Amino acid sequence: MAQNNLIETTLERLTKQNHASMKVLLRHVYCEIKQMPNARGGSWCKMIMRFVDKDGKGLYAELRASDASTLKKVADPWNKDVFYATHLKPVSNKFFAGLYVDLSDRASRAKVIPVASSHPSAMEMKSLFPVARSDFSVLATQCQGRERVDVIGLVTELEMPITSKPKANLWLKDTSGKEMLVNIWGDRFVKSLANAHKGSVVQIDNLSLLKKENDSIEGTAEHFIDNDKHGFSMLHVDPKGDRAQELRDLEPTQGDRISVPWCPSLSGGGRLTTDLGPCYVACAATMNAFGSAMEQGSTQDCLRVFLLCRSCFPVPQLA
Repeated sequence: MAQNNLIETTLERLTKQNHASMKVLLRHVYCEIKQMPNARGGSWCKMIMRFVDKDGKGLYAELRASDASTLKKVADPWNKDVFYATHLKPVSNKFFAGLYVDLSDRASRAKVIPVASSHPSAMEMKSLFPVARSDFSVLATQCQGRERVDVIGLVTELEMPITSKPKANLWLKDTSGKEMLVNIWGDRFVKSLANAHKGSVVQIDNLSLLKKENDSIEGTAEHFIDNDKHGFSMLHVDPKGDRAQELRDLEPTQGDRISVPWCPSLSGGGRLTTDLGPCYVACAATMNAFGSAMEQGSTQDCLRVFLLCRSCFPVPQLA
């Protein structure tokens, strides 16, 4: 069908039956490229992109190629600020929240129709952002574990614990009054939270949900580049949009928590906080080792030097 005869629609209205006669106006939001290992010791490249339509609906897209230069060339049309996409077939995918399209699928006929940046349609799209539509009260009743969701909430608490890998404990509350713990991992996301504080609004795209035996529901997220298992997530501090503003108007007080925070035990060891800074609940073997070290004069400052076995903490925090 000629481009001029295509009918403009939105992602929500696309179907398998009508996709060939439709075009969707999309704005490019972000993209990430990662070099992936293959079974032969070589590598290939993957790109994850996020688009938004004029209704604010988000779309995840994936492209793959043998190397970065080839991938960037193939992705160039899709990296325009605003464009029309034709022959799109968005589907559900267990690795992505919401709609997803595989642009490297051999059966895909998806194409891009450029739109001038000065065009009125493009101007209207420039401020659009795919704000998450999550509801923690719904997650509390429907989560089975291992789902992928886009979430947004008001920061009620933010902690940066001392761990072997950069980590942040992020508590988010939404308009339902429910509050959820999100475990943020890796350098990139932890650094992204440097400007976040109690009262900020944070959105995490493609968050992985965990449901524990005690029915605690938590989220976990790590940047695509930092994640060893190549899972994709993205973090945004203070995004724009009506939903984000509605959350900013809430009081940053503790809500009805659907997550049960981890508590250290004397048997397993754990981190506590004292007026001297971080300290650790240690097992008997660790305490015996520490006592022997003191007798041998191998510690200079017993307030700051700790010998810890792996069951107490993954990495010793030495002065």
